Amino acid sequence: MPISPRQASSKSSHPAPWTPATSESCALTPPAVRRCVRSPQAAELQVMKTYLNKTRSARRQHGATLIEVMVAVLVLSIGMLGIAGLTSASMRYSQGSWARATVSAALTDFADRVRSNPAASATAYLQSSDNYSTQQGGSYALSYSTDCSSASANCSGSDLAAYQLEQWRLSVKRSLPSSAIWVSGSRSTGYEATVLWFDKGFVQSDGVTLDTATTCATTITNAIAQRSCCPSGAVGGTGVPGVRCTNMTVVP
Repeated sequence: MPISPRQASSKSSHPAPWTPATSESCALTPPAVRRCVRSPQAAELQVMKTYLNKTRSARRQHGATLIEVMVAVLVLSIGMLGIAGLTSASMRYSQGSWARATVSAALTDFADRVRSNPAASATAYLQSSDNYSTQQGGSYALSYSTDCSSASANCSGSDLAAYQLEQWRLSVKRSLPSSAIWVSGSRSTGYEATVLWFDKGFVQSDGVTLDTATTCATTITNAIAQRSCCPSGAVGGTGVPGVRCTNMTVVP
């Protein structure tokens, strides 16, 4: 049956039904009219790629790499070293403060002993013959003629002074084991009492070598230097490494 031009025109206006195309036909079809579907193998491959990408992304977001761990350990080590140094310095300064407080209390004790015995002779409390090294001997002791510890003891002012001087030395020794005493001057002009002690933290700028205190001289005018210098006779003239001195003038 012949087809009229109108019917032919209406048939040509309807698109052809869609049918899946193979990869070969899809590649040969112009892009404007290409309607392709992927094969099952291609779909599975795409799903696998998507899963792997998500897995890799998750691995990047969790945990730390070896380099990150090493950097963290390095930073932590530097911090711990700083804390250790700070702790050591703090302990050293604390020990120095404690020693100075002990020396100050010892000198105050000596002043009280001198003032409590006005009957002593002008030079009864002197100890300017035995230096620091001599006093470090295990059997060293200052001599006194009478034990004035009891009230019944018949002690003169000078006897009491000799006894008090030895008791004061022992008291200082108990508080500061590596210590010594030195007393010069007289009652009329004032006693110059000195406590010498060994300080292992008294080091030079290198932090290792023990330093030596300045020897007292008439040219020293600074009050702080006069209080911390060491009498020449007390340290053997040249000083003893690591030994500090604290001086106090006692006027009865």
